[in-house]
Amino acid sequence: MQKGFNSILILLLIPTILMVPVITEAQQPASRSKVQRSPEMERTEILLDSAEYKLYYDIQGAFDNIGDALENSISTGDKYGEARSYHLLARTNYNLGQYDLATGYFHKALMHESLLSSGELMQIHHEYALALEKENKTNEALTELHVAISYARETGNIQQEIAIRYDLARIHVNRKETDKALQEYDSIMKLEEQRNNQRGIATASNYKGEVYMLQNKPEQAISTYQQAERIADATDDKSLKSVSLRKQGQAYRQSRQYNEELEVRQKTLEISNELGKAEEAAEDNLAVGEVYLETRQPAQAVPYIQRSVDLAESTGNVEKKGNALKKLSEAYGQQGEYDKALTSYQEYAVTIDSMYARRERKLQENLELIASVSRRVQQIDLLEKDYEITKRTLALLEKEQLVSVRELRIQKWISYSLIIIALGLGLSTLLVYRSSLQKRRANLLLALRSLRSQMNPHFIFNSLNSVNSFIAANDERKANKYLADFSKLMRQVLDNSRQDFVPVSSELEVLELYLKLEHSRFSEKFDYSFKADKSLRNSDLAIPPMLIQPYIEDAIWHGLRYKEEKGKLDVELKLKGTTLEAIIQDNGIGRQRSLELKTIHQKANSSTGLKNTRSRLEIINEVYHMDCRVAIEDVDKKSSSGTIVKLSIPLQTGKTTD
Repeated sequence: MQKGFNSILILLLIPTILMVPVITEAQQPASRSKVQRSPEMERTEILLDSAEYKLYYDIQGAFDNIGDALENSISTGDKYGEARSYHLLARTNYNLGQYDLATGYFHKALMHESLLSSGELMQIHHEYALALEKENKTNEALTELHVAISYARETGNIQQEIAIRYDLARIHVNRKETDKALQEYDSIMKLEEQRNNQRGIATASNYKGEVYMLQNKPEQAISTYQQAERIADATDDKSLKSVSLRKQGQAYRQSRQYNEELEVRQKTLEISNELGKAEEAAEDNLAVGEVYLETRQPAQAVPYIQRSVDLAESTGNVEKKGNALKKLSEAYGQQGEYDKALTSYQEYAVTIDSMYARRERKLQENLELIASVSRRVQQIDLLEKDYEITKRTLALLEKEQLVSVRELRIQKWISYSLIIIALGLGLSTLLVYRSSLQKRRANLLLALRSLRSQMNPHFIFNSLNSVNSFIAANDERKANKYLADFSKLMRQVLDNSRQDFVPVSSELEVLELYLKLEHSRFSEKFDYSFKADKSLRNSDLAIPPMLIQPYIEDAIWHGLRYKEEKGKLDVELKLKGTTLEAIIQDNGIGRQRSLELKTIHQKANSSTGLKNTRSRLEIINEVYHMDCRVAIEDVDKKSSSGTIVKLSIPLQTGKTTD
């Protein structure tokens, strides 16, 4: 508490010219690249990196991190951290659909333009333009996009320039400035030619064709779509070819060339079936059925439309199912089968009601999310107001030297009053913040212990299944041997589960015993090797328990167990400084094939152990300020077979208490 109070007092009484933030020389302007970073700036950077990571799955957590980073930046005079905080606030509000707040924060971020790199300025101007577009301020949006393009060219980032030009073209289309849109697509095609990206050329051609359709030039549109189709054929890109064919179908329908439309729709349907894309097949079946309806052939239309209904239902696409049911009702009506037409329309009405109910629930969830973060937004606003009060107070203090003694006393009285008010507001904010931080830490520790306790029944259940298999096979000797080893393992696991950290040597014993038990059951399925640095067995360092075992379990149960021939599992643990690096590699069937088998046998979607381990890693990193990392990759990326897991766990000292 005293430390926080002192930091606010310093902020109020001296000018904020203490420090200038930096990141790296390669990314930042010269004015920032050679300034020494302070621990406070490092903390701000960590908070902002964490907020950026949480931006798309934990909005409330992102707001908390950004608020802390902004407070830290203002209190230390870290202008670059302040700019990044405003940028992330803008992006977060944009994701919540609060575009007016987003544009305000983008503007605040750009007030620190001199501290930002060309790449950062390109990104901010681009995103600022998208927020302005959402507010129907298209003139300002176009201006920002052109500025973003200039920075993209300065950095030589062709990919970003292309993305920005697509947004320019879209705005011109919405403004009915079709000629300008065509110019942008021509520019995109030239850029794609520079980097020899045939798929990019075809994609731009498809968009160009849509503009021709808006200009009521179907022949030019069809010619452009066919150009994209030829590129797709040349590159054997069937997905791209189906896109071009669908657009041709739309053009043929608009010009009432139904025979030509039917031909391309049938081609598209063949590709969708070949690629196994159910949602696209539903759309293509419906399109074929609509052609038959347009040509008064309801008997031919019904099978295609019914197939579209079935596919849409299998993929859970309520909107596509509703559209197909409405057309099915129309087809039955044309045939004179009015009972079936009525039944289909009633099902359509029920489907539409369900779709609107889902949308309403989604809207309610968004409203609740916005309400949940509103308190943090208010705290951020209060922080900014405190900062403004501080700056005004400092300005008054500078002018005091130029006034008379009487005026000086009056101004001092006013200044001190403002300082007291600001201190009161700052102290209140600090108390709220510290209380929130303490509650959050307590909740995280409770969640960590809960997750750790969940590991034991999950682990015991899997191990008891192994015992059961030996008993079922009437192998009493192996069952007894397994139970003896199992009881030893359970004693160690249960002892370790009472502690947040355990000695590395204890964790190694658990892993070795677990591998021995699993190999005794699946000896015909895999062989294994276990290597560990000698220094680890005599180390006094500690590690969170049961972080490595779930990945070994996953390799055996979901990678090697389903392999037809005998597999191999390699586990290697190395000590690098004070960091334990664990590598778990198998030559099993791979993650993709394992996922398919789970679907076929209707198994659980993911391992309980792995889910709990991921959650524990996140909480451990936040609570103990560690940097535990995990990376999972396919060994053979072409066949998606074999899996390698790399764990990096900083070891601790003096943390083996309960």
